[in-house]
Amino acid sequence: MRVQTEEWRRFVPGVRMYKGKKTLFYNGEKLWDIYSPEDKRTWEVVIILPGVEYKESKKLLLRAAILVHIKLSRNLEYIGEEAFMYCESLTSIFIPESCEEIGNHAFYKCTKLIILSVDLDGIYLGDYVIAKTKLKKALRPLIFFYTLHMRTEINMRIENINADEQFKLHRICSSCDPCEEDIQSIVKQKALCSLQEPNAIGITPIEYLVANPFADIDQNMLLKRYVLGMMGEKTSMKMT
Repeated sequence: MRVQTEEWRRFVPGVRMYKGKKTLFYNGEKLWDIYSPEDKRTWEVVIILPGVEYKESKKLLLRAAILVHIKLSRNLEYIGEEAFMYCESLTSIFIPESCEEIGNHAFYKCTKLIILSVDLDGIYLGDYVIAKTKLKKALRPLIFFYTLHMRTEINMRIENINADEQFKLHRICSSCDPCEEDIQSIVKQKALCSLQEPNAIGITPIEYLVANPFADIDQNMLLKRYVLGMMGEKTSMKMT
């Protein structure tokens, strides 16, 4: 009999507890045919399984769900219009580099959304993608032109949140492939307090790391390696 490991179970669609949270593993099904609005209100996490595309005919319609965390497929190419509209508990979203377009109003009125990690080089953002979000409010003091060029200005500000060299650690921690060795190298140069340094919208590297669904880095191990390194001890990725 085959043993269903946690890793194997990740690719089975449906709702179950995962890392202590009630999680929907989504494979493109019409959710309204399977789950009631009451069911959806109990979900805390949605993980998009590999191969799922966000077409206009395949909107998630998760507006009733209590989403706080979403992990998108690394193969995702398109997020449709209004895909996560009114997900008012959603606080962060990390867009994989494969994504080429985010449709209009995709995160409209996700009022608690403050982290939108996206590589805008080669991706098209539609209109009002982050309207009525906490991120939009945080960016407001940095936006100069409330004109027809508003979308361009907002996109530029999103792209430049961590562009400065002083925010290199933020970029690594918010990437879709954060490297622990790179994090350790910067922390060693700038001291442990660098993990608590806020950027222009008030987000620290450690906050990115905690929210990042693509990060498989143990914070306690990170701290242990830093302390041992400062003491002159040799450390490795396979510490126990």
